[in-house]
Amino acid sequence: LKGVHADVAFLNQCFAASPQLVRIIRSESVVDTEKLRALLAIMARHKSHKHTLNFLKTLATHQRLVLLIEALEAFACVAEARAGVIVAQVTTAASLTAAQQVALDAALERKLGGALRIVPKTDPALLDGITVQVGSHLYDASLRGKLQRLETQLRAVTF
Repeated sequence: LKGVHADVAFLNQCFAASPQLVRIIRSESVVDTEKLRALLAIMARHKSHKHTLNFLKTLATHQRLVLLIEALEAFACVAEARAGVIVAQVTTAASLTAAQQVALDAALERKLGGALRIVPKTDPALLDGITVQVGSHLYDASLRGKLQRLETQLRAVTF
């Protein structure tokens, strides 16, 4: 799988560097044979694994290259899950400083145990605090969440 992982990382770098390539891949007006020709030319510079090339050809054969980016994301998720990597989406009201990020990473690794990949996100609507989503579990330590819980408790009180 190392070769396929390297190919996926290379393709993701290509997509990150070229929004035009992303538009071409996602375009339904460009035929898959042309998309495949472009991808094979890109992959030829990288000395790709035969499984990756076969996968690209299979997608092109079935007119599914438009789904390539989503397929690469799904592959990365499955590979991380098999490797035991825990993915945590961390949402804060404001961007974290480098020191805060390091402290948060260490605290989450201790709490969750194991390798961790943090996906940072900012949402000013949180007002203050942090939310951490790991799989279907949401840990909410935001001011907005506290206010919502308080409102629910106050509404539940009957006089």
